Parts: sequence; structure tokens; C-alpha cells
Amino acid sequence: GTGYWAALLAARGADILAYDAQPGRNWWCDADMYHPVETATWRAVGRHADRALFLCWPPMSQMASRTLEMYGTAGGQRVAYIGELDCGCCADDKFFWVLERDWDEVAAVDIPQWWGLHDGLWIYERKKAAIGS
Repeated sequence: GTGYWAALLAARGADILAYDAQPGRNWWCDADMYHPVETATWRAVGRHADRALFLCWPPMSQMASRTLEMYGTAGGQRVAYIGELDCGCCADDKFFWVLERDWDEVAAVDIPQWWGLHDGLWIYERKKAAIGS
């Protein structure tokens, strides 16, 4: 919600549009904004299928699965996900099921972790058979 990862990517030259249901609200750190973050729901991704979808520590709710499905339906082709894998403390079961069904993992990147967490960065590309499904 504070645009921290968006700022890191923008500093490396990425063209970033950041959205959150409640920009600036973050229970885990100060609420300083690092990058502009617009207010939006999971439906916003339908307008940006030409871009990569980046989900960073999505809440344990339907937000991530709905976002991923909307992005795929709109024709999106690449997803970057930071968080824990299935049975971790991110997203819902359906999110991981949709990743398995419709997306191929093309890269996994180790990132710095807080003690006791098992997060990472995974990059996915749309499965050829999933296009249009």
C-alpha cells in the first residue's frame, strides 16, 4: 500500500502503475509513500492487460485470485508474485490453483526475508493452452 516495491522497480527504469484498495495503509511499517499508489480494486487489472501484473504480499482473501482471473481473462501474459507459496500467509487457495492451472513458472528469485518467513519472487507466463480459457 505504500508503493515500496513500485519505487524500487521505478528506480531501475520500470514503468509502474501502482494500485491498492487502501493506499498508504500498512500495518507492518510506517505509512510514508515511496511511489504514487492509486485507489483501486482487483477490477483495475482489466484495463492493463498489456502490462505485467505484479502482486506483492496479497492479503489472505479473494483479492489475489480475483485479480489473477481478471488479468488472465483480459489477455494478460506475465505475472510477478512476491509472497509465500501455497499454505503460506498470502492470497487464498484458489489463487495458487489458478497459477498452477493457467501459468508456467519461468523464474524464481531469492529475496531478502524477515526471520521466519518463506517468501520469494516468482515470475509466471501464461500457458499457451490457457489463452482464451
